[in-house]
Parts: sequence; structure tokens; C-alpha cells
Amino acid sequence: MAFKIKLPKIELSPLLQVGFILKKVGQLLWETDKKSIFWIVVLNTLGGVLVFPGLFLDKIFIDTLINSAGKPVWLDGLKIIIIVVIARLFIGLVRNIILEINDLLDSRLGREFDMFMDRAFARKYLELDIPTIENPEFQDKFQKIKNQGGARARQLVTMFGDLPQYIGGIVSALAIFAYTQPLVLIISLLLVLPTIIIDSKYTRLSYEIDDKLRFPNRIWGMLNYYLVRAKSYLELRILGVGEYLVNKLADAQHEVFVARDNYQKSRTISGFWANLPETFFSHSLDIYFAFLALTQKITIGTAQIYVRATASFRNDLHSLMKTLVKFYENYLYVSDLIWFLELKPIDQELHKKVFPPKISKGIKFDHVWFKYSGSQNWIIQDVNFEIDPRDNIALIGENGTGKTTLMKLLAGFYTPDKGKITIDGVDVNHFINKSYWNNLAMMPQNFEAYDFSTRESIGYGDVSKINNLTVIKKYAKFVGLDTWVETLPLKYDNPISRFYEKGVDPSGGQWQKIGIARTLIKEAPIIILDEPTSNVDPQAEEDIFNQVLKLGKNKILIFISHRFSTVRRADRILLLEKGTITEQGSHDELMKRDGKYAHLFNLQAKSYQ
Repeated sequence: MAFKIKLPKIELSPLLQVGFILKKVGQLLWETDKKSIFWIVVLNTLGGVLVFPGLFLDKIFIDTLINSAGKPVWLDGLKIIIIVVIARLFIGLVRNIILEINDLLDSRLGREFDMFMDRAFARKYLELDIPTIENPEFQDKFQKIKNQGGARARQLVTMFGDLPQYIGGIVSALAIFAYTQPLVLIISLLLVLPTIIIDSKYTRLSYEIDDKLRFPNRIWGMLNYYLVRAKSYLELRILGVGEYLVNKLADAQHEVFVARDNYQKSRTISGFWANLPETFFSHSLDIYFAFLALTQKITIGTAQIYVRATASFRNDLHSLMKTLVKFYENYLYVSDLIWFLELKPIDQELHKKVFPPKISKGIKFDHVWFKYSGSQNWIIQDVNFEIDPRDNIALIGENGTGKTTLMKLLAGFYTPDKGKITIDGVDVNHFINKSYWNNLAMMPQNFEAYDFSTRESIGYGDVSKINNLTVIKKYAKFVGLDTWVETLPLKYDNPISRFYEKGVDPSGGQWQKIGIARTLIKEAPIIILDEPTSNVDPQAEEDIFNQVLKLGKNKILIFISHRFSTVRRADRILLLEKGTITEQGSHDELMKRDGKYAHLFNLQAKSYQ
């Protein structure tokens, strides 16, 4: 069924965007580690506020030193200086302790946040519909999120903790200047505005550039994956395609690099001019405060505290504005991440039904039509047939005729554009997904090769049995895998990849046996096997199908195959041509009809003569 994916829109004002991202990231951080985020905020606030007493103590130190120097009675001044130094030492120790604890908490929170986001990504991806995942717009956006969103959110962990420190420092400076030098504060605030405007402009431009570079960035990621993946090295060397792919990678990188480099040059030049007025003003203030001290309108200590407070205020204000602009910048990226985390499946499971405990009527394909999103061509056209509760069915046909798509429709991964598929009279898309899939065992043609261990790779078919070695061995023996596994150093816990210590690489046929065992261990009432024995030798294929047919005697068994030695044993064979069933019946019935099936069977039989 065609659909348009809803991409995030940036519609809020910059101020509301900053507020939005602060709220969302704060929620994510709070969910990650409440204690750490609480203490980071408290300690950073305290660290910022300690700026004021530090500056005040410096003023007392300098004024006392100047007033006592060269005078006969200097002991009283020395006592004050000693007290001030001790107080400064105490504040310094407190700030050092705060800094060290903050570093520890920030590092801990960062690691926990990374782990939390990995789990959040995985859980969300598992929730989404297949049409959403296969949508090109979604994939472009998702790759951008993977490349940028998580890292950007990680940056916010540090920035989120820094905010209280900057605010505390600004409050301390305000306490000093509020009554004595308010004009300094006003001018400082005004001179920060050009930088904020420039940064805001280039922040949005950066996001727009990255949005335009989604495709080359995706190609970059794909090529990098293929070129450094351990499982690709044989083919890359045999085909001699490695250097070609490296050059293709270089082209994608160059496109990204040029666009980003031009952007950075423009931003650097604009930033220099935006900062120039503030730079001149800060140096002019030093002259102004020196003039007040020389004309004895303020003490030297007061001049010193003004100079340092002005620098502190300017730095903290500049850092705060930069951080808020950075929040705005990260909003544009993290909003994509938030969009992804809050993305809901197209198929909401409200008012859906639980799968029946036992199938009584069977499966019915009722005039089913289907085409993929964005395509004008029908993949499935008016498919109409029924499967009884104990039938075993074979689907055959040339590549690309819709066999696998038909099984994905039955699995509820897609919804037909016309017609419906029912089990015991209930549309498969009206069952609660988890309830339905618990009763469906499916081995895709390109099944996943989990290379942890044989026990785990088989046990993933039903994780409740993953540590039940007796059951694991039963199904390994069922597909003729047990003899090979027993020769491994660690038996069923042996890694099945040479890239692990003591690991081994199973053959293609052995992997298929693992895949079949993983499917059958689920003991579901509906079993779908898509090309399950294409890499298995003839004798092993015969043995496996004897066992599969025996196990599937009281189940619905559907298998897709191009090998007629297995197809002929099905109760009923369906021939699919251009998305339509053109022939169906038992092997003998179809051979007597002398149609396309008989032609294909005889064609394959000749190759064995």
C-alpha cells in the first residue's frame, strides 16, 4: 500500500526550539540517570555562583595589600591577607572538587546515555512497519540520524550540564555591576547580538546543507561498510572491485567535503566581523577602569574586580549564548532524532484481536492485489486460493514473480491494496502483531547469520528455549547438524565465525540447516520456508524434508523452492507467473495437465539425465 512518510518540520521560533530541545533532552537524560543529572546541575550551579566570592576576596586582598604596604602598622593587614588567602584556598579546593566530580559524572552520564540511545534505537526500529523501514525517504533520514543525531544528542549532555555554571557566573557578575556599572552590562549584551545572529543564520544553513547531502552521506556510509566488513574481503579481492569502490567512496567524500568546507570558510569570515566590536569594547573597558582608578574614583582592588568581573561576565554570557545557539543547532539535528524516537507504526493495534489457540478453517487469499509504494506495477494480481489447516503448499515460479512478496503479505508485513488475507475468517492485519507472529515461523530466503554460537543461533527462533540444550540438540539433530557441532571445540557454545577465538565458518549448507532449525524450534502452527535447502546436498535435502513433512503433518506448511525434487512432495503446488496463480494442484495433476509446471519439471529433470 502506497504511503507518504511524514518527515519532521522546523516550524518553531528559535527561542521555542531551544526550549523544546532542552525539555526533550532533559527528559532523555533524566530517564538515563536521574541521580547523575541532578548532581551535575547542582554542582555546576554552585561552581558558577562561587565566582562572586572569589572576585570579592581578590578585591579585599589587593586593597589591603596596597593600604598596608610601607606603613609601620602592617601586621593587621597581614592578618586580613592570611584570612583572605585561606578563604580563597577553600573556594579553590571546593571548585577543584566540583570540577573532578563533574568530570566523573559527565563521563558516566555520557557512557550511560550512549548505551541508552543504542537500546532506544534498536527498540524503535523493531516497532516500525516494514513499509516505513523500506521507504527511501525514511532510509535517507534514518542514516542521517544515525550519523548525526546520536552524536549531537551526546554533545547536549555536556552542554546541558554547563548551562547552570554559565548562568551562575552571569548572576555573580550582575551582583557586582547591577548598581555601579549597569551600562557595561547593557553594552556587553548588545555586542553579543551580532554573533548570535550570525551563528543562528549559519546553524540553519548547516542543517540545510546536511539535508541536501543525505544521499552522498548514505553512499559514504554504505561503501565504508562494504569496504571494511570482514565478510566482504573475499569477494572484494576476487572481483578486484576494491579500488573501484574506494574511488567511488572518494567521490562521495569529496562532494560532502567541498560543501562543508565552503560553508565553514563563509562562517569563519562572518564570525570574525561579528566578534570585532565586542573585542574592541572589551579592551576599551580595561582603559576605562584604569582611568577610574588613577583618578581615585575607585580603588585599585575595585578596578581589578571590575576588570575580572567584566571578563567573567563577557565570557560566561558569550559561552551561554554560544551554548544556546548550539542548542538551536542541535535542535535541528536532534529534532530528527526525537522524530524518530516518537515515530509511531502506521498500523496502530487498537481494537485488534488475539490469534486463535487453534486454526480451524485455514488461510484464505481473497482476490489479493498489491504493489509497492511508488511503483505503478502490480506485484500481486488477483491472487485467490485457500489453505486448509493441515495443508503443505509449495509456491513455485521464476524469480521476481511475487512469491516472497506473497508470503510477506501473509505475515502481515504489508497490507494488500485490494482484497484481503484471512485466517479463520479474520484479516491477518486485524490480529495483534505479537500474538500473530508468535504463531508464525518464517525462514526468509536471506535469513540472518548470527555468528555468536550454534546454541544461540538456533535458540533465537524461540528465546525461551535458548538455554535448553536438550531442545537445541533435538532440532540440530532434526536437520542433520548435530554431528558437525559435536566436532567443534566448544560444541554448541562454539562461535560460528572465524573472527572469534576458536571460531569456525559454517558452509552455506550448514547455515541453511541452522536457519531451518531456528524456524522449526518455534513449533508454530504456520511454517513458511523460503528456499530452505538451496545450498544443501541432495541426500541432506531429502532427509530434512522427510523430517519437515513429518513435523508439519498437523500444521500449515508453505515452502518456496525451485527444486522440483522437494516441490513434488507438497499436497498442492501453486505456480505463480507475473503475480498471478496460473496453475495449481498436486504434482501428478499438474503433470497430466502438461502445462507450464510440467514443462519446468521436465526441463529440470533433463539436467539430471
